[in-house]
Amino acid sequence: MVEWSDHCTSTLSERKDAADLTDMFDFHLQRDRLYEQVADQILELISCESLRPGDKLPGERELAEKLEVSRTVIREAIRSLHVRGVVKVKPGCGTYVQ
Repeated sequence: MVEWSDHCTSTLSERKDAADLTDMFDFHLQRDRLYEQVADQILELISCESLRPGDKLPGERELAEKLEVSRTVIREAIRSLHVRGVVKVKPGCGTYVQ
């Protein structure tokens, strides 16, 4: 039977090997959430299509197909943009540029 203490202890050489691996894979990982990336893409869409305050954004389904993500991701992105004051969501009517 393996004791818990066997799993928790490591030798100095094992720690050194782990440090070498960290150095070997020294690069920046992008940790943005998908909805944040999509929110940025929607901002680009607003800019590229010259949408002005009061203009309606495409619907969830159309945005999801255009950006190749799920509607859940679109909802989170829109919620993020709403919190930032970029869009106004009118339930049952759509999402409008502010």
